Amino acid sequence: GRHLVGQQAHGLAALRPVHSPILAFTPHLPLLRQLRLRTVINLLDRLPDEYKEFLEEESIEYVHTAVKGNKAHCEEMDRAKVASALALVMDRARHPLLIHCRSGKHRTGALVGCIRMLQRWSLEDTCDEYVFYCKHKQRYVDKQYMERFNPRTMAALAPPPDRLPTWLAPDCVDQIGRASCR
Repeated sequence: GRHLVGQQAHGLAALRPVHSPILAFTPHLPLLRQLRLRTVINLLDRLPDEYKEFLEEESIEYVHTAVKGNKAHCEEMDRAKVASALALVMDRARHPLLIHCRSGKHRTGALVGCIRMLQRWSLEDTCDEYVFYCKHKQRYVDKQYMERFNPRTMAALAPPPDRLPTWLAPDCVDQIGRASCR
């Protein structure tokens, strides 16, 4: 599918080694093995049964961060849980890393939008990328969620300086190497 390595996955192919596939996990196991993942972040409310054996066989750390999707006109994504997931993404020691929800559009798309804000993408470019991958299923409330994301909230959760990814915007790293976007 379009969500795997070598192809755009909410643009995350450019962020290697971070990937975001759709839930259809089993048909892609051979390709997923090639990624040599260290961490899988699941934004769903449950661990799909087809994951368990794969995760154990590959010695992959599994992080379950159940996040409700934003619905209609109601922002429901828990900002603390999203920040927790972003802290994992910001830690190079956990890479290669895979992020997923059910379809890779809304929860994953909003999380990727927050990553883009950490990279200092403009809100317009961030939302354009989100719309490109969501197509006709975009949600205005997801765009609002990204707009309201404040990279400064990540300062206390940032990993040590030597574990920050190279894609983190330089102005988001202060003198002590902690995330501190201005």
